[in-house]
Amino acid sequence: MDRRALGMRLAIARKESGFTSERLAQECDVSAVYIRQIESGRHQPSITTLIKLGNVLHRSLDYFVQDSMEWNELNTLTEIAEKCKNLTPEQLKRVHRMIDAMFGPVM
Repeated sequence: MDRRALGMRLAIARKESGFTSERLAQECDVSAVYIRQIESGRHQPSITTLIKLGNVLHRSLDYFVQDSMEWNELNTLTEIAEKCKNLTPEQLKRVHRMIDAMFGPVM
């Protein structure tokens, strides 16, 4: 994963959303120092932290990692996300269970 690119995207999203690193850290149950380390490219967040950051900042995971993915991968993920956007909660649960059955639960 391109940690610098991810860090830059996080900093941009945080600032566009009007968050300080302290407030974002509080919302995501991490330290402000850790947020700044991610933004500087010194640390790579876990998938759990990345999901929390995305939820708080209203950004998708692919927003943060798109510089680390092949274009075809990003395009495929974007297409899947678009198809899932209008699913009912029950349909989303089914999709999630199918993914878990194919690859195991995401940690």
